Amino acid sequence: VHQKKIIQEEDKAFIKAARQAIEGLPQRAQHTYVLHRQDGLTYKEIAQVMDVTVKTVESQMSRALDMLRSRLRDVSPNQVTERTIAKIFSFRDTGTD
Repeated sequence: VHQKKIIQEEDKAFIKAARQAIEGLPQRAQHTYVLHRQDGLTYKEIAQVMDVTVKTVESQMSRALDMLRSRLRDVSPNQVTERTIAKIFSFRDTGTD
């Protein structure tokens, strides 16, 4: 039980840091990331919403992910994976703010 609580506290710290990192992304990269990961839009749909090419969406998403990995590696190197970064928004209502 004690170890589970420690893990939960580490998860909360990671999620908080991840959200701050997302907020610190350049505007286009942040918008692209949020539309894809939070809103579930495809790259094609994002391109239409933002009035850009799919290639631009791919570039902005790559930029966002690279920046998030870099920023979050210092917080919790073991948690920085595609899977954990993708799940950040699924924890939004857990009282981690």
